[in-house]
Formats: sequence, structure tokens, C-alpha cells
Amino acid sequence: MQFLKTLYNVLILFFYMAPAFILKKVDWVKTEHLFSISSILLYITAPAIMLDSFQKCDFTTDNLIKLAKMFMVSLVLQVVSIVVLMLIFYKRLEESKYRVAIAAGIFGNSGFFGLPIINALFPGAPICYIYVVCFITTENLLIFIIAIYCITFERKYISPKKALLNPASLSFIVAFIIFLTKWKYPKELADAFSSLSKVSTVSCMQILGIRLASVENLLNLFRRPFVYVALLIKLIVFPIFCYLICNWIPWWDDYFVPVLVVEAATPTAGFVYVLSEQYLKEQELASNSVLLSTLLCVVTLPVITLLFE
Repeated sequence: MQFLKTLYNVLILFFYMAPAFILKKVDWVKTEHLFSISSILLYITAPAIMLDSFQKCDFTTDNLIKLAKMFMVSLVLQVVSIVVLMLIFYKRLEESKYRVAIAAGIFGNSGFFGLPIINALFPGAPICYIYVVCFITTENLLIFIIAIYCITFERKYISPKKALLNPASLSFIVAFIIFLTKWKYPKELADAFSSLSKVSTVSCMQILGIRLASVENLLNLFRRPFVYVALLIKLIVFPIFCYLICNWIPWWDDYFVPVLVVEAATPTAGFVYVLSEQYLKEQELASNSVLLSTLLCVVTLPVITLLFE
């Protein structure tokens, strides 16, 4: 059942991507428009996910403990995975393609892509919203610290300040404080945040559709052999590693492991490509990882859910 639900909802995400793909192909949309859409995504709809998700779950001591556990476990699993991969590729780390592959293999589109999948799989479980935003936040923190280091291989670019003072982290802090106060928004405001949260997924898929349509020859996405190293890590190795490790932890509930595994199995985060462009490191590899992992997850993500079927 979860396999079919996941497959159906992944296909819906591709449906969101299709109009933007077509509009770009007929040249009614320009790649220059991506900056505007991305800005709305970063500064408006992404924070709305945090503010909306915490409202869907009531504050209790038990939920607070669950939140702390997910935050800790997701943070540790991502750090450990990166360290292990760096040890495996230790003799090759001077080559930027290995470092970019590590970043592309761990950091995923966990919010805009993972959240609608989790909502479809567990519609009656508000705690899942909290689990998702915890994973998103830990990933966001590590992107500005570890992902930047992976891509540049220089410590001077590591920015704890940016990790904390960005829209996603700040909105998490605000939403968490409101969660602790047990305050619930007025219905109209709650509905507004919920709508903006849903728009975030559509906007993200439209960006991917435009980027995909901008590729002159789609077959070239499949012709760079090294991209499959990143894809293997992101779509298969990392989620299975998370699943195996979590099976040794005795204190999860029915949703902890499925949410963690699905989030780990989401396609490569677009921000990995943004960083590769910013620091001029393996831009083609990063771009291919984002686009190709998004295409292939229509197969891999439903299959991964069979682990906890």
C-alpha cells in the first residue's frame, strides 16, 4: 500500500513540474525567471512550512522528546554518513568531483519533495510534520557548514552564522517558540500558512521543470558516468544506511523510521547546485545530480518504502 501511495504522489510531483517544462520548451518562460521564483521559495514559502508544521502538532512533553530525538538522530546520521564517505574517498578528496558527489549524495530535497510524500503516507499523524521539519533544519544547518566544506575544501568558507541566520533556521526557531507557548494561530492565519506551505512544493517542482527543459540534450544527463556515484549514495545507500542504523534504536514510534528513511531518500537538494555554481566546482555534476536524481526517484523512492511496508 505504501509503495503505491508513494508512487502515486511522486507522479503528482512530476505533474507539477510538467507545465513549467513545457512553457520553457516553447520559450514562454525564461531561465532568468528562476531567480524570482527561488526568492519566493526561500523567503516566503519555505518559512511557511515551519510555521505551518508546528501548528499541526500539539505541544506535549512526549512530543517535545520525540522532536529532540529526531533532531539528534537526523543530525548524527548525516554527519556520520559524510565522515564515512570522506574516509572511503580519502585518497581522492583532492579531486572536487568526489567531494561534490558526497554533498549531492547526502543533502536532499527533504522539505519540498519529502513533505508531501510523508503527508500522503501518514495523513493522520501530526507528529510527522515535526519530524520532517527537524530533518529539514538539521540538513539546512549542515549545508552551510559541511556541504560548503565538501565543495570548496577550504575551512574559510564554513559559515556557522549563515547556518543559523537564514530564513529556514530562523523560521524554525520562531515556530518552535510558538510551539512551546501552545499558542494556535487564528483560523485565517493558519489557513494562509497552510496554503503557502503547499505552494512551496509546486514552486520547487516548477523550478526543476524549467531547469530540466533548459538542458539542450536530455540524454547528456545520463552520459556522465561519475554522476551515478552520487545517485547511488543519495537514492539507495544513504536511506538504507539510515534504516539499518535506526533498527538498533529501541525508542522510536511507528513513524520515526519511515519519516527518516523517506527524507533520506529524497532527490539531491537544488542548493548543492547553487553552491557548486557559487564556488565554481563541478557545476555540471551537481546539476546532473539534482535533475537525474529527481527523475530516477520515481522508481527508487517507492521501492525504498518497501523497507517499512
